Amino acid sequence: MYFKDIHPYVGLRCNEVDKGASPTYFCDMHAAWDSLPEDLKQNVRDEGEVDFTLANFFKRARYPYDVQKPAELRYLRMTRKCKNTICKEDGKGEYAYFSPAYTSSKYYNELNQLLFEDKFVYAHEWKDNDLVVWNNKTISHMRKGTPRHIVRNLVRYAFHEPKQSEDYLTHLPIKYNRDVILNEIKELTFKPFEVKRAPKGNFFRYAKSWLRSEITTIRDDGEIGNVVTQVKSLLDLKDDDFTLNVFNQKANTSVPEHKDISPCAMIIILSNNAAPITFVGHGDMNYKCALLNTQAPHTIKSYIEDRITLKFSIKKDYKSCLESLKLK
Repeated sequence: MYFKDIHPYVGLRCNEVDKGASPTYFCDMHAAWDSLPEDLKQNVRDEGEVDFTLANFFKRARYPYDVQKPAELRYLRMTRKCKNTICKEDGKGEYAYFSPAYTSSKYYNELNQLLFEDKFVYAHEWKDNDLVVWNNKTISHMRKGTPRHIVRNLVRYAFHEPKQSEDYLTHLPIKYNRDVILNEIKELTFKPFEVKRAPKGNFFRYAKSWLRSEITTIRDDGEIGNVVTQVKSLLDLKDDDFTLNVFNQKANTSVPEHKDISPCAMIIILSNNAAPITFVGHGDMNYKCALLNTQAPHTIKSYIEDRITLKFSIKKDYKSCLESLKLK
């Protein structure tokens, strides 16, 4: 909730659970809001936008947030925050958009006491293979602590609105032979990605686990040349509108949050399997060949295999490329 736009729907799947693990508690924020005294509801409406911050979580959390470095803690405090209204409305009426962990309000104590009464809460006791999906905006959820020796293995899924997803990534109908491209790049020399002006100690100053090789010569009769021709036609690009590189993110390593230097990118995943791209405030997105808004902050998670990609770093912005694509 410390981002302005959150996933509209979320799911949890239980892989394995032991007796004694905490249930997940779901609170109906429509019913809870309706129960509030009218003067409190009006006060909250009049208050307007308030702060939703991860800094509040650090102060209020009942269990520690695993931040290893002071610099990371400062960064999270500075970036994981937004302003939003507590009183919201959808097709079913008004509801409370409120989190005991993140929300700031003059009426915090009253809201925290009244919104989460037992009569509005459903406690789901997990069993192996359970799947629960809910409206992430109108249903608040929490869990209690589970002792470390008790298994509670759940996987979280976040569901995007299709229109919202297009703001980050658009799949492209490029035709290519992945195996031929891999054969064409096997003689390339890779070096760690580096940004010399990055602060000392920063991942991008000298990324030993994220390797790059620039392609400066493109054979017209090769498979990479075939891809270049298609990309230039689809996105209305000229030769000087992009640079072409191959990246190799080594197995069991991650790439931290960043924005690219170029406004957008077209990327083909050349590995058999690879981690998704994770857009901050939006979530994981899987693709094989896509146009990406690389000015949206994003990360790449760790995976058990090398993540090899063919990347067009494009000097045109994402919106302009998307408009060119829609005219085709």
